[in-house]
Parts: sequence; structure tokens; C-alpha cells
Amino acid sequence: MAGAKGIDEGLINTEKPWCGTRLFGMAFYDQRNQGLASIGTLLEITEHANLDDGRLLVNNIGRQRFRIVDVVEEKPVLICEVEYIKDDEDPTAETEEARSLAAEVSELFRSVVQLSVKLRETSVPADITNPRQLDELSPRELSFWVGSLFAGSPYQQQALLEEDTTVGRLKAEKELMSGTAKYLSAQAALQSAFKTTGGSSGSDPMPPPGGPD
Repeated sequence: MAGAKGIDEGLINTEKPWCGTRLFGMAFYDQRNQGLASIGTLLEITEHANLDDGRLLVNNIGRQRFRIVDVVEEKPVLICEVEYIKDDEDPTAETEEARSLAAEVSELFRSVVQLSVKLRETSVPADITNPRQLDELSPRELSFWVGSLFAGSPYQQQALLEEDTTVGRLKAEKELMSGTAKYLSAQAALQSAFKTTGGSSGSDPMPPPGGPD
């Protein structure tokens, strides 16, 4: 971010080859196994804002997956040697199976959001219940976009990121969202039954990520 407005020049290492590119890598740190995941994502900073307390708020977009080959430096920041994964060469990305799975995942996504809204007894904008990405993205792009929404379930999100193919990723997402949709449908039925009898379910309408275990 060298040269960007509000960035202290003293924080910039001009000797690094990526200086000014607005690119950086991110990889999941596995707390269970105390180790860095082997697959990460190259991110591009699209926007940034300086907060009053001195922190920097950034918006990023994922550009490409990479595989960590070696850890070069650990401090002051982690620097790794990586090899980029050529997702644009995925042979399954534009197959009929991928397109069919993408359509199923899109419908499941809409169902999950609509059921969640119903259980919360609230209203949300149309771009939340039916986001444009569901219709505009290719199967490969959709598989990564849906995976990015699992931020609250980092282990599931990492498993999706590590899927080798578009078809494999979409199949995993279909399974996760099918479980969530079934869970929410059951919650909605219970909520309706308790309302009819004047009782209260006393349960949290939001499902565990990916549905019940």
C-alpha cells in the first residue's frame, strides 16, 4: 500500500518486491494442530480507511489460491514461498455437472436465507435473499464465493478452500447447505406448532454452521 493516502511511510518496507502492489497472502492457522494450513489465498486490497484509534480497516477480494512451499521468515510478519494453483485450468469448472450443481447450490442458498428470515420474523433487502452473485457468477466463481461466506466456521471454510475441483467444492457446499436447510425447516415447523398452541419453543432459531452434526 505504498503511496496510499493515510499510510505512514515508516511502516513501508520498500525493499520487498510486493511493495505497492496492494497484494498479500492469507492462510488459516489451525489452532487444533498448532500449524499453518497448506492452502491459502492471495488477496488484493480494494479499499481502506483509517480509523480514529489508529487502526486500518481494509476491504479485500480473493484473487488466487496458493500452496505454501516453505516458510521464509516468521517475524516481523510471516513470509512464505508459495506456488499458485491454476484454478482457471480446472477441467470440471465448465462441465454440465458443475452447472447443475451451481444451480442447486444457488437454490439451497436462497432457501436457507429465506428460512432464516422467516424464523427471525424480520425483513431484509432483496439483495440479501437473492444476491446477484447467484445468477452472475460462473460455477467456479460461485463455489469460491459461497465458500467465503463460511467465515464463522473456519474449519469448514478451509476444507472448501482445499477442495481440488469446482465440482468437488460445489458438492461439499450442497451437502452443507442441505443439512442447514433441513435443520431450519424443522425449526420453522416447531415454531409454527408452538405458536398455534400458544407455547414457546425456547430455542435459538439459528442453526449450527452446516446444520446439526
